[in-house]
Amino acid sequence: ADPEDVPLETETALELVKTFWDTYEQGVILEGFPRNEDDVRAMADALLFPDIIINFTMTLNVALRRLLIPQLRKYQQHRARIEFLRKEKADKWKEELDRHRKAFDAQQTEREIAWKSERQAAMEAGEEVDEEEEFEADEYEPLEADEDEDEEQEALETDDTARARLENAIVAAHEDATDCCAAVVGVAQDELYIATASIRGDLNPGSQQVALQAIVAKALSHRNSIFEEPQVLTLQECESLLEEGLLMPSRFGSWSPVGCCENAAYQPQQQTRYPAVYRDVVYYFATAEERARFSRAPRSFLKAPAAPLSVPQAICVVGPPQSGKSTLAAAIARDLGVTVVSSQSAVQTCMRTSLDLAMRVKEELSSLSKGLSPETHAACLCHSIHRSANEGYVLDLDVVSLELWHALEEQHVLMPTVVFELELGIDETLTRSVLAHPSLDGLPMLDS
Repeated sequence: ADPEDVPLETETALELVKTFWDTYEQGVILEGFPRNEDDVRAMADALLFPDIIINFTMTLNVALRRLLIPQLRKYQQHRARIEFLRKEKADKWKEELDRHRKAFDAQQTEREIAWKSERQAAMEAGEEVDEEEEFEADEYEPLEADEDEDEEQEALETDDTARARLENAIVAAHEDATDCCAAVVGVAQDELYIATASIRGDLNPGSQQVALQAIVAKALSHRNSIFEEPQVLTLQECESLLEEGLLMPSRFGSWSPVGCCENAAYQPQQQTRYPAVYRDVVYYFATAEERARFSRAPRSFLKAPAAPLSVPQAICVVGPPQSGKSTLAAAIARDLGVTVVSSQSAVQTCMRTSLDLAMRVKEELSSLSKGLSPETHAACLCHSIHRSANEGYVLDLDVVSLELWHALEEQHVLMPTVVFELELGIDETLTRSVLAHPSLDGLPMLDS
């Protein structure tokens, strides 16, 4: 913006905004308005609420790189114009002086000719003439300059001085604009609950356009449901209202509409469903985060075409050591495109990603005779299962007990729907163990 531009008063600018706001039914885009927190509050008082306020941020270095050179060139053009006008004025004054001098000289020449003619006529008439008398010319009085021309002209800035002055002005303007934009965003978010977004101003125009389109599309998708906020109820309340016929089940059933739209849906467990009521229809969600996302823009999830449901396959393979559980589990996982979860891999994953579980595992493994408790074992397995619950998993277990199975159920994890049990006699088990782990004395080494 031109530093010499005078900003409009808030009342005047608001009247112009209201004119466009009421005229164009399709909507308007306000560029550079609101400029400060007073403008935002004035818009709110006038019941003018934008869908979103987008703040273009720019670092000081980028601002200097973009503004300093153009402003310096503009000043150089302004300085060249002033120098041209000054030179033109000086040339005109010089010409005026020359004309005045020439006119004076011509006048003196005429007077001298007339004096000589009179002297010649007197001599011819016999009058006495002083031969030593000479022509007396008038003293030249130069033109007096006007008061404006008499004043000393202000010295123009050099390039270095102008650069320093413009740089200081840009720094101050950048700080003021940054503070004003931050105040606008703060008031819009904290006081008026208007959506805001930020775009880096140092990006190229193509990247800015892509980011702007994504932000605007997301903001406008929420407009249809701005006055239709879903109501959060408990699971018991929803089931009671469904039984009484006051509410209706959704076409998704117990599946999460958020997960269906993202092709990452699995049916929530009965104990961990998170219901919400939208337009007298009950929707269930697997997590509270999914319900919160649905509450912000319900129609965007209901209108979007639901992707084909990918029901996760949960399979468990059990059996004695050396019976081929890992081989079978890997083959099944490869065919289904899912992950293999074993006790060893689960413990290793917990040691890397979960500090609490790692401490529990280290404490319990310090006693070799005791080993992992069913609860800790189940917690490690659930930690790995949750990381691949959407796609499914194949559980490879060496040791299976009712305590471990009940501990898995208490974790509300997606339980296996198919269990493969591999049978193998003790003789074949020992034979395979010797072949797999040979020893010097010929006896099988201690393993699982």
